[in-house]
Amino acid sequence: MQAAEFDRSTLDVLWGKAKDFWIRYRRNRVAILGLLIVGLISFVAIFAAFLAPYEPWRIGFETIRPPSKAHLFGTDDLGRDIYTRTLFGARMSLMVGILAALTSSVIGIAVGAIAGFMGGKIDDVLMRITELFQVMPKFFLALMIAFFFGPSVWNIIFVIGILSWPSTCRLVRAEFLSLKEQEFVLAARSIGARKSSIIFNEILPNASPPVIVNASLQVASAILIEATLSFFGLGDPSWVSWGRMLYDAQRLLRVAWWVSFFPGASIFLVVLGLNLVGDGMNDALNPRLRET
Repeated sequence: MQAAEFDRSTLDVLWGKAKDFWIRYRRNRVAILGLLIVGLISFVAIFAAFLAPYEPWRIGFETIRPPSKAHLFGTDDLGRDIYTRTLFGARMSLMVGILAALTSSVIGIAVGAIAGFMGGKIDDVLMRITELFQVMPKFFLALMIAFFFGPSVWNIIFVIGILSWPSTCRLVRAEFLSLKEQEFVLAARSIGARKSSIIFNEILPNASPPVIVNASLQVASAILIEATLSFFGLGDPSWVSWGRMLYDAQRLLRVAWWVSFFPGASIFLVVLGLNLVGDGMNDALNPRLRET
């Protein structure tokens, strides 16, 4: 009985927080537009196999044909359907963006939490390492690593994730430094709570809003980096991606505008949508911006 009441009360609290978040989020109408864009592209990525009229690698159609009823986005120089490849490219771009952002967030949260909570020499050492990664030219280092270790999608995800964690780390550290002296943390310490319990159960949930906002922006950044690497020929050739489509379209820019326009427009839309979502989440989660 007590367990059932506890579960119900927990669900009520979570539902109340979610409802409160949505009420604040929807006040930003531009953020709603971003959510619709990201939701549409996510839907396309998940159901690309059902929405696409052809196979993404199928060749043999008429080459370099402009948009028509048979090929909504036209065809390229190998006779491949651009519409189909654009749909499947959404899957690759979102997968890279989400997994790279997840990787960088996990690393950044771990390092930032330890640095902010422990302080002292541990904080100094971890911050020097963070600054070392932060001053590295991210794109050119990713370019070199992708070149030497091969254009595998998993290598690209790892490279982007391992180079993007410092911003998350600094955010988490700042939140931990301000929260670890709060009354609720001191109360947990006074009753003998373990450090791991204080970090994960007390401080981290309260430090999560800026991390969530930053993660949404890192997804957009990772998509741009992957597209740029693919544009330079360092993307995984076994996957259809918008960057790879732009790489293939370079020699056709003057004769077939549609080959580069649609994947380029897709990159623009998803990055715009993610940035708008990030702004909306910041408005909804930032306590300094909440209306009383």
